[in-house]
Amino acid sequence: MVQETPLPKRQMGILMLVRICEPVSMSVLFPFVYFMVRDFNITENPKEIGFYVGIVASAFSIAQLVTGMIWGYLADRVGRRPILLLGIFGTAICSLSFGLSHSLAWAVTTRALWGGLNGNASVSKTIVGEITDDTNQARGFSMLPLCWNLGTILGPLLGGLLSNPVDNFPSLFGQSTLFRNFPYLLPCMVCSIISGGGFILAYFYLEETLGKPLPKAVPEPMADTSSTLPHSISSATMVDQRNPVDNETREDQPLLDTAIKPHGRANNHGTFASSHAQQSSSSISELSSASESVCESGNCASPKPLGLKESLGIALNQRTLQVIGGYCLLSLVAIMIDEMFPVWAATGTDLGGLGMTTSDIGIMLSVSSVSVLYLQLFIYPKMQRWWGALLCFRWGTIFFGIAVGAFPFISAFAINPDSTKQLLNKPIESLVATIGALANSGQANPATETLSWPIWVGVIMLLIGRVTGGVLMFTSSNILVNNSVPNRQVLGTVNGFNQCFGSLARGVGPILAGTIWSWSLASGYGFPLDYHLVFIVIAGINFANGFFTLTWDPRVNHRIFAEPQTN
Repeated sequence: MVQETPLPKRQMGILMLVRICEPVSMSVLFPFVYFMVRDFNITENPKEIGFYVGIVASAFSIAQLVTGMIWGYLADRVGRRPILLLGIFGTAICSLSFGLSHSLAWAVTTRALWGGLNGNASVSKTIVGEITDDTNQARGFSMLPLCWNLGTILGPLLGGLLSNPVDNFPSLFGQSTLFRNFPYLLPCMVCSIISGGGFILAYFYLEETLGKPLPKAVPEPMADTSSTLPHSISSATMVDQRNPVDNETREDQPLLDTAIKPHGRANNHGTFASSHAQQSSSSISELSSASESVCESGNCASPKPLGLKESLGIALNQRTLQVIGGYCLLSLVAIMIDEMFPVWAATGTDLGGLGMTTSDIGIMLSVSSVSVLYLQLFIYPKMQRWWGALLCFRWGTIFFGIAVGAFPFISAFAINPDSTKQLLNKPIESLVATIGALANSGQANPATETLSWPIWVGVIMLLIGRVTGGVLMFTSSNILVNNSVPNRQVLGTVNGFNQCFGSLARGVGPILAGTIWSWSLASGYGFPLDYHLVFIVIAGINFANGFFTLTWDPRVNHRIFAEPQTN
């Protein structure tokens, strides 16, 4: 097995610190959004609150659907760094504005601007795709979900502990008119400060990767790369270009060995062909000629940028569209459960929820995210190298689906508190009580004030299973999307297109989940059409996505744009 290339610590560290700003700001609202919408006094019926929560949550992703492709294309034209900086700046301003929400219209507007100005997800994936190779891409791409998990640890803690500071911290904020009028401003303000710090850090230290000459690959012993290097560059535009005279040792040199492999290795995976790539053969030929001409002097320059039509013609091939479709379904189920868990947990036990507070929800979400950090850092990279990203994705659907499908069954123990003691002492009687609670879920007991520790443990364990599945699927999906790209020049465009489809799913998901939730509570039907229904739908879509991956080309386990092309 080829030795893993070390990651460049400074560049990757800065990118991680910048990337963490978005999930902090995204997840800070989860513990309190239900209560914020309730305080808007839109409706007096608690069964309808989930629908309006879905509208607020969807605004971000619907706006990203409109702008995601634009940011991806601009990242290929003007650079990764300026687009990333704009996204961080927008996050800082809009997170602060969201905390000042006094109506549903204001909340939706600020969330929409927040999403429209933010293309950081696709740009971050593009940068990691350019500074990693086949040996370390699993570890590099695992850093992005790691940042997301760290952000989802900090965000819910901030949202749960800092909301309503006048009531929760009367000695500090008891006399504050500002925080009395805007009880959810403080956590949003802290998020804005974090994003502002990320902007400053990125402005001064983040390096541009677009068009940057890549260091010369270190040849393997006994290999004559002098004869194969010109051939590799001229035979395919998918191969990264290197400066043959730049032999200085640099900190980012190991990561930037992205394309040139030992001679003949790429042929093990075949060559890339698709209807869209064939339609763009003239563009590819022109780029190949350009690659030869710019390297004649010994200093390789970036090829001429592609136009939008050319970029789309190369990017929208069958393999890439399949993987993007999988990411779209993954984004759909992820946002549905992310938005529905707080709503379900905050809903009273008389309606099938757990009756939790904002602090309870924030602590549970944070604990579950902390628990999978070891998996993210150490286990997943090894799994990906052993099994490949595609198989890891499939395993993720199993963990995710089982956990999500089991969530509502925890409610039976909250509805019937005596069943918790029976679970510990008399499992058979506990099962009978649980079945009885399911059968009479529409006639549940009034909400209890506190939840017993077995319920806490059960919910946290299921959250860990859900997050574990998410880690496996999202990290693998990031790798698979980048691997499916046939030409590095359209890497940003493909990631932008991927973000558009993900945003479409994230825009539809909360509304769909909120509608199903509200209908199931209002319908009065029993199991499975009661509060269980939305979780069953989410789990079903997730398992369907797992079966969909069986149609994918296994070659997406490796970088197609780094494979030598043959005529």
